[in-house]
Amino acid sequence: MKMNQKEMLEKYLPEIKSKGKDYSKKVIVLARPATIEEKIDTITSDGKETTNTAKEGDFVVKNPTGEEYIIKGDLFKKRYDYVGTTDFRSDGKWETYKAKGKCRAIVWEHEQMSFVASWGEEMVIKKGDMLATTIPEMNEVYRIAAKEFDA
Repeated sequence: MKMNQKEMLEKYLPEIKSKGKDYSKKVIVLARPATIEEKIDTITSDGKETTNTAKEGDFVVKNPTGEEYIIKGDLFKKRYDYVGTTDFRSDGKWETYKAKGKCRAIVWEHEQMSFVASWGEEMVIKKGDMLATTIPEMNEVYRIAAKEFDA
């Protein structure tokens, strides 16, 4: 049985709070407004992580590693600052933003498993990945693949 978001929070948030380290995302990303009902598969260096469906006001973010994901509009505005355009823009839809989000995370030392992410879709987590929560909110947990986290 796969754990839901509430169960994951109850089981792992105490460990994240007590043993986790705080991290800041400082990379430059590409982002664009999502189309309502647009589906994005988040693909990391080790395969498909999850799928998310955009709602009104959401954004699609593309990390320098190529990974794409959907983020709610209000969270996007809290976690990214507009920079403008740069040479690595892939087309006219994308704008450049600097990440300013923070998380607390632990290294996942358990076997691979799946759980339900805060957006209601299945998310896989593998040994060596990071299990993270946003700070200061700490109201959800999510996976960051090991290679993408290091980047």
